[in-house]
Order: sequence, then C-alpha cells, then structure tokens
Amino acid sequence: MQHIIFLSSGITSWAAGLRVVQQYGAENCMGLFADTGVEDEDNYRFLKESTEALGIPLVTVSRGVNLWQNWDENHAIPNNRMAFCSRQLKQEPSRKWLKENTTPETHTLHIGIAWDELHRVPAIRKGWEPWQVTFPMTEAPYLNKPATLALAAEMGIKPPRLYSYGLPHANCGGGCV
Repeated sequence: MQHIIFLSSGITSWAAGLRVVQQYGAENCMGLFADTGVEDEDNYRFLKESTEALGIPLVTVSRGVNLWQNWDENHAIPNNRMAFCSRQLKQEPSRKWLKENTTPETHTLHIGIAWDELHRVPAIRKGWEPWQVTFPMTEAPYLNKPATLALAAEMGIKPPRLYSYGLPHANCGGGCV
C-alpha cells in the first residue's frame, strides 16, 4: 500500500504527514499539494523544507488559474457556505491526478484536519470515495496548533510565517474561507 499525504502547506497537514511517515516509512509515502496560486511565498519554502525533512517526494497539481481568477470565473465571492474554490482549485486537480496515477486498491489518502474538526470527516471521506481516507491528527496524541508549531520547531523546521502574524491557518495566503 502506498500513502498519499494531502499537504496544504500548513502546519497541521505537515504533522499528519509526519505521523504517516512514522507509521508506514518514507519509502511508502508521498505528498500531494494542490496549489491555489495565492499561497504566501513562505509556504512554498515550508513545503520544500518540510517534505525534505520527511524524506518524501512532493507532487504539485494546479488547475492553472489562481484564487482570484477562480472567483471571477464564478462571479461570486466564496464564503464558508460556498467554497467552490476549494472544490475547483484543490479537489478537482487532486482527483484528476489520483485517477491518472493511483488506484483505490493500492493507495490510501491521508488528510490533515485536526481533532477539533471531526464534524468534517464524514463529508471528506464520502468526497474521496472510493479511496480509503485517514485523518491522523484526529487521533491521540491530540495536538493543538501551538503544540504542533512547537513540534516543528523542535525538529528544526521553521513553520510558515503566516502563523507568526496570529493567523489560525496558512492556507490560501491566510484568507481561506
């Protein structure tokens, strides 16, 4: 079984990747990053350094338009009730890559949502069928964001700078809906 770790370029998906690599070995893992085209430049540094530290290859997928172009195409401003940007810029390019390069029988997906996001698990699991999906950060030991940031620092990995600005996440340049 091969393991695909969905990396958002944020700290929680990195921590999920760390747990997956520790459990299955780096040789059986890889990272998958869906680029929205508006990530903070330091997120790209973090992705490179953190995947190198994990010892895994990183595949980047993109729809070829950035977040702002996507919003314009849809004639709307996304919000938490209409996050089409996540579907069109992350899920669809990732699913296309998965269909072309993996099978549900040979690959498991790992997503870095945290223990305080358990309400999201059923929809995410259903959305990625027929692949098996796990959520490593929803399992003990439970880490909050400061503990996860500290873990990275202890390992010599500098987290994305958006966290130092007090933002709760680093996705989409800090502006994820």
